[in-house]
Amino acid sequence: MFGKIDHLGHVVKDFDKAMDLYKNKFGLTPKRVMDFPEFGSRMAFFPFGDIEIEVIKPGGKGDDPAARCLKERGEGIFHISIKIDDFDSYEKEVKKWKEKGLAVNEYTHSKDGKTVKLALLSPDETMGLWIEFICGD
Repeated sequence: MFGKIDHLGHVVKDFDKAMDLYKNKFGLTPKRVMDFPEFGSRMAFFPFGDIEIEVIKPGGKGDDPAARCLKERGEGIFHISIKIDDFDSYEKEVKKWKEKGLAVNEYTHSKDGKTVKLALLSPDETMGLWIEFICGD
């Protein structure tokens, strides 16, 4: 099954302003800053207690769920992300959700030989909460 909460996604309109908030006002240093070219998004991951906060500036390319969230709800918590330990368990879980009738949007992101798989459940089916399941490096 799945493990602990990995991170919370915080969707923002202004990436630089969000970086100032987390770095200069909260005193945090991002563990990594990256782009998600499929959506044109920019992200930064900040350690926050036992989890991370993922700051996301949507790019709006393609079927960008973060852009949808920002448009519909404004800035704030976009998703809760739950870690799945291995790719085999990930595939089994996704299959079970689909068999139960849930719409699952899957994304694969590869960079520098590392692969991350994401399965995102829509808030339309989860009582208003975007739920992301993540597996990989």
